[in-house]
Amino acid sequence: MTFGSPGRSFGSYSDLVVVAGLALLAGVAVAVDAPTALRTACGVPAILAAPGYAAVAALFPRALPDVWACLVASVTVSIAIAIWTGLSLYALGISLAGDALPLAVTAITLVLAAAAMRLRSTRGGRPPTLPRPALGHVALAGVIGILLVYAVATAREPRQASDVAGYSALWATRSSPQAIQVGIRSAELHPLDFRVEVRAADGQVAWSSAVFRLLPGQRRTFDVAAAGRGPLDVALVRADESKPYRRVAVS
Repeated sequence: MTFGSPGRSFGSYSDLVVVAGLALLAGVAVAVDAPTALRTACGVPAILAAPGYAAVAALFPRALPDVWACLVASVTVSIAIAIWTGLSLYALGISLAGDALPLAVTAITLVLAAAAMRLRSTRGGRPPTLPRPALGHVALAGVIGILLVYAVATAREPRQASDVAGYSALWATRSSPQAIQVGIRSAELHPLDFRVEVRAADGQVAWSSAVFRLLPGQRRTFDVAAAGRGPLDVALVRADESKPYRRVAVS
């Protein structure tokens, strides 16, 4: 490709370069498990605009539709491609955390196809006709894009329910005549600090753990080697309370 020729200058492909860059950025953000805000900001254009625009550019290599027709077509085709991609992955038994990565690959593939079609159509030396939006159109599209990214990020951000109590499970089993294993699983709504106490039948503390923190969904086990043979009382105590939060008995 000779970037200096009239129909094949870099400016003739600048829109495709931008689309490929957005798709590549979204793919990298998903692949490296970037923060949610960054993945959303990169993923929304890659899902709702990039594949459709590349497909439209491949279908109209000589002259793209006007700005708003191109925008509507890009979003519509992108949504259709997202649905087809999801159904295809499901049919193949492929499970992914989100559609941004396969859609990024699809968008880059379509960009290459559009570039090839555009190169073929400009062999006569005439550059393709690209949409040239006015400044007001660009500003409006930017505001809509920011609001859309914010809406998606807000919808994906988990919210804590009010006036709802969490729960933590406690269990204890004998691993040998003298030892027990104690397990805790947190289903709380926020991180909590705990400690575990093992008491003998006479009420004396046979073993006590240091204070530890569990995140929601996290679990932890303790192997208590010298718990004793008799009945035991195992208590889970929250660090901010003195009374047992959960307790189980081991015979």
